[in-house]
Amino acid sequence: MIAGAASLIIGPAYAQTNATLGTPPSVITNPPRVWGRHAPPDIYPDPDILVIDPVFKQTLLGITAIRRVWTGIKWAEGPAWSSEGQYLVFSDVQGRHAVSLYLGGPARHAIPQAILEQ
Repeated sequence: MIAGAASLIIGPAYAQTNATLGTPPSVITNPPRVWGRHAPPDIYPDPDILVIDPVFKQTLLGITAIRRVWTGIKWAEGPAWSSEGQYLVFSDVQGRHAVSLYLGGPARHAIPQAILEQ
């Protein structure tokens, strides 16, 4: 006896004809966002904060905006907040430096070669 042979039916394969494809939300701001000192005031809620999973919609604050804090990095990792030192730190491993943002301004630190090789 061959178990399950009766349930195997060989026939032509059919494509799904009524497949519905979702359209992802646009990530392009209209009009384009202006950064810098002369940028217009923030808009609340920020139109560039997108909630992909509706489960997280309840965690979105309507008074939150995206702020650019640094430019000129190749690949940013972080950020991490130090509550003891009161600064924000992130690293640019490809650029071989870390950036600490204090209230008075940024500070750039070289990452030692030994850390990069780990």
